[in-house]
Amino acid sequence: MANPKRVLNRWAVVALSVLLIIAASIYKLPRYSKEQSLEKLGYKEEEIKKIFSANVEKEVIAKDWYSLSLVEALDDEDFDRSHLGLYAVRNKVTADTISLYDELAKKKGYSEEELLKMFKELQDYALIPLFVFEKVDADAYIADNAAHTENSAAAFVLTEDWLHPYENVRTVSDPAAIDVFVSKKDELGQYVPDKMVDIPQRYGVTNLQLQSAALAAFEDLCDALASELDEGIYAVGAYTSYEDQQALYETYGLDADLYTDRPGFCDEQTGLSVSVVSSADVSVSRFVDTASYTWMKEHAHEYGFIERYPQNKKSITGEEGAPYYWRYVGTDLAEALVKSGLTFDEYYCRYLLENAE
Repeated sequence: MANPKRVLNRWAVVALSVLLIIAASIYKLPRYSKEQSLEKLGYKEEEIKKIFSANVEKEVIAKDWYSLSLVEALDDEDFDRSHLGLYAVRNKVTADTISLYDELAKKKGYSEEELLKMFKELQDYALIPLFVFEKVDADAYIADNAAHTENSAAAFVLTEDWLHPYENVRTVSDPAAIDVFVSKKDELGQYVPDKMVDIPQRYGVTNLQLQSAALAAFEDLCDALASELDEGIYAVGAYTSYEDQQALYETYGLDADLYTDRPGFCDEQTGLSVSVVSSADVSVSRFVDTASYTWMKEHAHEYGFIERYPQNKKSITGEEGAPYYWRYVGTDLAEALVKSGLTFDEYYCRYLLENAE
Protein backbone atom coordinates (compact mmCIF):
# COMPACT_ATOMS: atom_id res chain seq x y z
CA MET A 1 0.00 0.00 0.00
CA ALA A 2 1.30 3.43 -1.00
CA ASN A 3 2.48 5.73 1.69
CA PRO A 4 -0.18 8.47 2.05
CA LYS A 5 2.50 11.03 2.91
CA ARG A 6 4.46 10.28 -0.29
CA VAL A 7 1.29 10.67 -2.36
CA LEU A 8 0.49 13.99 -0.74
CA ASN A 9 4.06 15.21 -1.27
CA ARG A 10 3.94 14.18 -4.90
CA TRP A 11 0.71 16.09 -5.43
CA ALA A 12 2.16 19.08 -3.61
CA VAL A 13 5.14 19.08 -5.98
CA VAL A 14 2.83 18.83 -8.99
CA ALA A 15 0.63 21.63 -7.70
CA LEU A 16 3.63 23.81 -7.03
CA SER A 17 5.00 23.14 -10.48
CA VAL A 18 1.68 24.07 -12.04
CA LEU A 19 1.57 27.28 -10.04
CA LEU A 20 5.11 28.15 -11.13
CA ILE A 21 4.21 27.50 -14.75
CA ILE A 22 1.11 29.67 -14.43
CA ALA A 23 3.11 32.43 -12.72
CA ALA A 24 5.77 32.30 -15.40
CA SER A 25 3.10 32.48 -18.08
CA ILE A 26 1.46 35.45 -16.40
CA TYR A 27 4.82 37.23 -16.47
CA LYS A 28 6.13 36.06 -19.84
CA LEU A 29 3.04 36.22 -22.02
CA PRO A 30 2.42 39.98 -21.66
CA ARG A 31 6.15 40.67 -22.12
CA TYR A 32 6.21 38.40 -25.17
CA SER A 33 3.22 40.27 -26.57
CA LYS A 34 4.97 43.59 -26.03
CA GLU A 35 8.16 42.27 -27.59
CA GLN A 36 6.18 41.21 -30.65
CA SER A 37 4.61 44.67 -30.86
CA LEU A 38 8.03 46.31 -30.67
CA GLU A 39 9.36 43.96 -33.34
CA LYS A 40 6.49 44.96 -35.62
CA LEU A 41 7.47 48.61 -35.12
CA GLY A 42 10.95 47.71 -36.38
CA TYR A 43 13.04 47.38 -33.24
CA LYS A 44 15.72 44.70 -32.99
CA GLU A 45 16.37 42.40 -30.03
CA GLU A 46 19.03 44.54 -28.34
CA GLU A 47 16.97 47.69 -28.87
CA ILE A 48 13.93 46.00 -27.32
CA LYS A 49 16.00 45.06 -24.27
CA LYS A 50 16.97 48.71 -23.81
CA ILE A 51 13.34 49.80 -24.08
CA PHE A 52 12.29 47.30 -21.43
CA SER A 53 15.22 48.24 -19.18
CA ALA A 54 14.09 51.86 -19.31
CA ASN A 55 10.50 50.78 -18.61
CA VAL A 56 9.10 52.84 -21.50
CA GLU A 57 7.68 50.00 -23.61
CA LYS A 58 4.03 50.87 -22.87
CA GLU A 59 4.36 54.46 -24.11
CA VAL A 60 6.38 53.45 -27.19
CA ILE A 61 3.81 50.83 -28.21
CA ALA A 62 0.81 53.03 -27.44
CA LYS A 63 2.19 55.85 -29.64
CA ASP A 64 3.57 53.57 -32.40
CA TRP A 65 6.96 55.28 -32.04
CA TYR A 66 9.84 53.89 -34.03
CA SER A 67 12.92 55.96 -33.29
CA LEU A 68 16.53 54.82 -33.17
CA SER A 69 17.44 58.20 -31.69
CA LEU A 70 15.13 57.38 -28.79
CA VAL A 71 16.91 54.06 -28.24
CA GLU A 72 20.29 55.80 -28.31
CA ALA A 73 19.05 58.41 -25.85
CA LEU A 74 18.12 55.70 -23.35
CA ASP A 75 21.85 55.21 -22.74
CA ASP A 76 22.30 58.88 -21.82
CA GLU A 77 22.46 59.53 -18.09
CA ASP A 78 20.63 62.82 -18.70
CA PHE A 79 17.70 61.07 -20.39
CA ASP A 80 14.46 62.79 -19.35
CA ARG A 81 11.59 60.32 -19.41
CA SER A 82 9.00 63.09 -19.09
CA HIS A 83 9.92 64.17 -22.64
CA LEU A 84 9.79 60.73 -24.21
CA GLY A 85 7.84 61.98 -27.22
CA LEU A 86 10.46 64.60 -27.95
CA TYR A 87 13.17 61.95 -28.11
CA ALA A 88 10.97 59.94 -30.45
CA VAL A 89 10.50 62.72 -33.03
CA ARG A 90 13.90 64.44 -32.88
CA ASN A 91 17.23 62.94 -33.99
CA LYS A 92 18.97 64.74 -31.15
CA VAL A 93 17.49 66.17 -27.98
CA THR A 94 19.53 68.57 -25.85
CA ALA A 95 18.74 70.64 -22.78
CA ASP A 96 18.04 73.55 -25.15
CA THR A 97 15.53 71.43 -27.10
CA ILE A 98 13.68 70.54 -23.91
CA SER A 99 13.74 74.16 -22.73
CA LEU A 100 12.29 75.37 -26.04
CA TYR A 101 9.58 72.70 -25.89
CA ASP A 102 8.61 73.52 -22.30
CA GLU A 103 8.57 77.27 -22.88
CA LEU A 104 6.27 76.98 -25.88
CA ALA A 105 3.93 74.77 -23.88
CA LYS A 106 3.88 77.18 -20.94
CA LYS A 107 3.95 80.58 -22.65
CA LYS A 108 1.92 79.86 -25.78
CA GLY A 109 -0.34 77.02 -24.60
CA TYR A 110 0.51 74.39 -27.22
CA SER A 111 -0.56 70.81 -26.52
CA GLU A 112 1.80 67.83 -26.59
CA GLU A 113 0.30 66.70 -29.88
CA GLU A 114 0.81 70.11 -31.50
CA LEU A 115 4.35 70.46 -30.22
CA LEU A 116 5.45 67.00 -31.29
CA LYS A 117 4.12 67.64 -34.78
CA MET A 118 6.09 70.87 -35.06
CA PHE A 119 9.27 69.60 -33.40
CA LYS A 120 9.25 66.62 -35.76
CA GLU A 121 8.98 68.72 -38.91
CA LEU A 122 10.65 72.04 -38.06
CA GLN A 123 14.12 73.27 -37.13
CA ASP A 124 14.62 75.51 -34.09
CA TYR A 125 14.92 78.65 -36.25
CA ALA A 126 11.33 78.01 -37.39
CA LEU A 127 10.08 77.22 -33.87
CA ILE A 128 11.47 80.27 -32.05
CA PRO A 129 9.29 82.74 -34.03
CA LEU A 130 6.28 81.02 -32.41
CA PHE A 131 7.03 83.14 -29.32
CA VAL A 132 6.41 86.24 -31.46
CA PHE A 133 3.27 84.97 -33.19
CA GLU A 134 -0.08 84.39 -31.59
CA LYS A 135 -0.87 80.70 -31.27
CA VAL A 136 -0.83 79.12 -34.72
CA ASP A 137 -2.49 76.11 -36.30
CA ALA A 138 0.30 73.53 -36.19
CA ASP A 139 -0.54 71.81 -39.49
CA ALA A 140 -0.91 75.08 -41.40
CA TYR A 141 2.33 76.48 -39.96
CA ILE A 142 4.23 73.33 -40.90
CA ALA A 143 2.81 73.51 -44.43
CA ASP A 144 3.83 77.17 -44.80
CA ASN A 145 7.37 76.33 -43.72
CA ALA A 146 7.49 73.37 -46.09
CA ALA A 147 6.70 75.73 -48.98
CA HIS A 148 9.88 77.72 -48.21
CA THR A 149 12.70 75.22 -48.42
CA GLU A 150 15.18 78.09 -48.84
CA ASN A 151 14.64 79.21 -45.24
CA SER A 152 17.46 79.10 -42.70
CA ALA A 153 18.46 80.81 -39.47
CA ALA A 154 19.77 83.71 -41.58
CA ALA A 155 16.66 84.15 -43.72
CA PHE A 156 13.14 83.26 -42.68
CA VAL A 157 10.22 84.03 -44.96
CA LEU A 158 6.65 82.73 -44.80
CA THR A 159 3.65 83.18 -47.08
CA GLU A 160 1.00 83.71 -44.41
CA ASP A 161 1.04 86.72 -42.09
CA TRP A 162 1.32 84.90 -38.76
CA LEU A 163 2.17 88.13 -36.94
CA HIS A 164 -1.31 89.72 -37.25
CA PRO A 165 -0.16 93.35 -36.81
CA TYR A 166 -2.16 95.64 -34.50
CA GLU A 167 -4.25 92.79 -33.10
CA ASN A 168 -4.24 91.94 -29.37
CA VAL A 169 -1.93 94.87 -28.76
CA ARG A 170 0.25 95.10 -25.64
CA THR A 171 0.85 98.47 -23.98
CA VAL A 172 4.52 99.14 -23.22
CA SER A 173 4.89 99.19 -19.42
CA ASP A 174 8.14 101.19 -19.22
CA PRO A 175 8.57 103.35 -22.34
CA ALA A 176 11.60 105.13 -20.86
CA ALA A 177 13.65 101.92 -20.50
CA ILE A 178 16.72 101.63 -22.69
CA ASP A 179 15.61 98.14 -23.77
CA VAL A 180 12.02 99.20 -24.49
CA PHE A 181 10.47 97.03 -27.20
CA VAL A 182 8.15 98.64 -29.75
CA SER A 183 6.51 96.76 -32.60
CA LYS A 184 3.26 96.45 -34.50
CA LYS A 185 1.88 94.71 -31.41
CA ASP A 186 3.58 96.77 -28.67
CA GLU A 187 2.31 100.32 -28.30
CA LEU A 188 4.03 103.37 -26.80
CA GLY A 189 0.95 105.59 -26.91
CA GLN A 190 1.76 109.32 -26.91
CA TYR A 191 4.96 108.92 -24.90
CA VAL A 192 7.55 111.71 -25.14
CA PRO A 193 11.08 110.74 -24.05
CA ASP A 194 13.09 112.87 -21.62
CA LYS A 195 16.75 113.87 -21.94
CA MET A 196 16.50 114.54 -25.65
CA VAL A 197 19.52 116.28 -27.20
CA ASP A 198 20.42 117.51 -30.66
CA ILE A 199 22.81 115.41 -32.72
CA PRO A 200 25.88 117.60 -33.46
CA GLN A 201 26.41 118.39 -37.14
CA ARG A 202 29.64 116.41 -37.04
CA TYR A 203 27.53 113.27 -36.56
CA GLY A 204 24.35 113.99 -38.51
CA VAL A 205 22.23 116.34 -40.56
CA THR A 206 20.52 119.23 -38.79
CA ASN A 207 17.40 119.03 -36.61
CA LEU A 208 17.85 115.46 -35.44
CA GLN A 209 17.54 114.34 -31.81
CA LEU A 210 18.36 111.28 -29.71
CA GLN A 211 18.15 110.47 -26.04
CA SER A 212 21.40 111.54 -24.38
CA ALA A 213 22.56 107.98 -23.57
CA ALA A 214 21.99 106.87 -27.17
CA LEU A 215 23.76 109.93 -28.56
CA ALA A 216 26.85 109.42 -26.40
CA ALA A 217 27.09 105.82 -27.59
CA PHE A 218 26.47 106.84 -31.20
CA GLU A 219 29.26 109.41 -31.11
CA ASP A 220 31.69 106.80 -29.74
CA LEU A 221 30.61 104.38 -32.46
CA CYS A 222 31.08 106.96 -35.23
CA ASP A 223 34.54 107.90 -33.95
CA ALA A 224 35.64 104.25 -33.71
CA LEU A 225 34.39 103.46 -37.22
CA ALA A 226 36.11 106.50 -38.74
CA SER A 227 39.39 105.59 -37.04
CA GLU A 228 39.40 102.17 -38.72
CA LEU A 229 37.94 102.90 -42.16
CA ASP A 230 38.54 105.36 -44.97
CA GLU A 231 34.93 106.44 -44.61
CA GLY A 232 32.52 107.46 -41.89
CA ILE A 233 28.83 107.44 -41.08
CA TYR A 234 26.38 110.12 -40.08
CA ALA A 235 22.74 110.24 -39.08
CA VAL A 236 20.00 111.13 -41.54
CA GLY A 237 17.06 110.12 -39.34
CA ALA A 238 16.37 109.82 -35.63
CA TYR A 239 13.59 110.72 -33.16
CA THR A 240 10.07 111.01 -34.56
CA SER A 241 7.31 112.31 -32.31
CA TYR A 242 3.85 110.78 -32.03
CA GLU A 243 2.38 113.85 -33.76
CA ASP A 244 4.84 113.75 -36.66
CA GLN A 245 4.22 110.04 -37.19
CA GLN A 246 0.47 110.64 -37.11
CA ALA A 247 0.80 113.33 -39.78
CA LEU A 248 2.92 111.03 -41.94
CA TYR A 249 0.51 108.15 -41.48
CA GLU A 250 -2.46 110.26 -42.53
CA THR A 251 -0.79 111.31 -45.78
CA TYR A 252 -1.05 107.73 -47.06
CA GLY A 253 -4.81 107.51 -46.61
CA LEU A 254 -6.45 104.09 -46.61
CA ASP A 255 -3.23 102.34 -47.62
CA ALA A 256 -1.17 103.81 -44.77
CA ASP A 257 -0.44 100.43 -43.13
CA LEU A 258 1.39 99.36 -46.28
CA TYR A 259 3.89 102.20 -46.07
CA THR A 260 4.49 103.24 -42.48
CA ASP A 261 3.80 102.45 -38.83
CA ARG A 262 0.75 103.65 -37.01
CA PRO A 263 1.41 106.47 -34.54
CA GLY A 264 2.36 105.03 -31.16
CA PHE A 265 3.81 101.89 -32.78
CA CYS A 266 6.88 103.53 -34.30
CA ASP A 267 10.32 102.62 -32.91
CA GLU A 268 11.69 106.08 -33.78
CA GLN A 269 9.40 107.51 -31.07
CA THR A 270 11.69 106.00 -28.41
CA GLY A 271 14.44 108.48 -29.23
CA LEU A 272 16.86 105.55 -29.25
CA SER A 273 17.10 104.75 -32.95
CA VAL A 274 19.08 106.29 -35.77
CA SER A 275 19.19 105.91 -39.55
CA VAL A 276 22.65 106.29 -41.08
CA VAL A 277 24.45 106.58 -44.38
CA SER A 278 28.10 106.25 -45.29
CA SER A 279 30.32 109.04 -46.55
CA ALA A 280 31.33 106.60 -49.29
CA ASP A 281 27.75 106.48 -50.60
CA VAL A 282 25.04 108.79 -49.29
CA SER A 283 22.19 106.55 -50.48
CA VAL A 284 20.26 104.93 -47.64
CA SER A 285 19.32 102.00 -49.87
CA ARG A 286 22.98 101.26 -50.70
CA PHE A 287 24.32 101.48 -47.16
CA VAL A 288 24.26 97.68 -47.04
CA ASP A 289 26.97 97.60 -49.73
CA THR A 290 29.45 99.80 -47.87
CA ALA A 291 32.40 98.96 -45.65
CA SER A 292 30.64 100.93 -42.93
CA TYR A 293 27.78 98.43 -42.84
CA THR A 294 30.18 95.50 -42.64
CA TRP A 295 31.95 97.21 -39.72
CA MET A 296 28.63 97.93 -38.00
CA LYS A 297 27.59 94.28 -38.29
CA GLU A 298 30.79 93.28 -36.51
CA HIS A 299 31.13 96.05 -33.93
CA ALA A 300 27.91 98.04 -33.37
CA HIS A 301 26.86 95.80 -30.45
CA GLU A 302 30.03 96.82 -28.61
CA TYR A 303 28.48 100.29 -28.39
CA GLY A 304 24.97 99.06 -27.59
CA PHE A 305 23.43 99.20 -31.08
CA ILE A 306 21.61 96.45 -32.98
CA GLU A 307 20.32 96.15 -36.52
CA ARG A 308 16.67 96.47 -35.56
CA TYR A 309 15.17 95.08 -38.76
CA PRO A 310 17.47 92.48 -40.36
CA GLN A 311 16.99 91.57 -43.98
CA ASN A 312 14.76 88.60 -44.83
CA LYS A 313 13.08 88.57 -41.43
CA LYS A 314 9.89 90.50 -42.22
CA SER A 315 7.74 87.49 -41.29
CA ILE A 316 9.05 87.91 -37.74
CA THR A 317 9.57 91.66 -37.35
CA GLY A 318 6.73 92.90 -39.55
CA GLU A 319 9.18 95.26 -41.28
CA GLU A 320 11.21 95.10 -44.46
CA GLY A 321 14.95 94.76 -43.91
CA ALA A 322 16.54 98.11 -43.05
CA PRO A 323 20.35 97.77 -42.88
CA TYR A 324 20.67 101.54 -42.34
CA TYR A 325 18.44 101.53 -39.24
CA TRP A 326 20.12 100.92 -35.86
CA ARG A 327 18.60 100.85 -32.42
CA TYR A 328 20.33 101.52 -29.10
CA VAL A 329 19.50 98.91 -26.42
CA GLY A 330 22.62 99.08 -24.23
CA THR A 331 25.73 96.93 -24.48
CA ASP A 332 24.52 94.02 -22.33
CA LEU A 333 21.39 93.35 -24.35
CA ALA A 334 23.09 94.11 -27.68
CA GLU A 335 25.80 91.54 -26.97
CA ALA A 336 23.22 88.98 -25.82
CA LEU A 337 21.24 89.49 -29.02
CA VAL A 338 24.29 89.06 -31.25
CA LYS A 339 25.31 85.93 -29.37
CA SER A 340 21.80 84.45 -29.67
CA GLY A 341 21.48 85.14 -33.39
CA LEU A 342 17.86 86.14 -32.82
CA THR A 343 15.93 89.21 -33.89
CA PHE A 344 15.02 91.64 -31.13
CA ASP A 345 11.42 90.46 -31.55
CA GLU A 346 12.26 86.81 -30.90
CA TYR A 347 14.56 87.54 -27.98
CA TYR A 348 12.11 89.93 -26.33
CA CYS A 349 9.07 87.67 -26.69
CA ARG A 350 10.93 84.59 -25.46
CA TYR A 351 13.08 86.01 -22.65
CA LEU A 352 11.92 89.49 -21.65
CA LEU A 353 8.17 89.78 -22.19
CA GLU A 354 7.02 88.12 -18.96
CA ASN A 355 9.21 90.44 -16.87
CA ALA A 356 8.00 93.48 -18.79
CA GLU A 357 4.31 92.80 -18.18
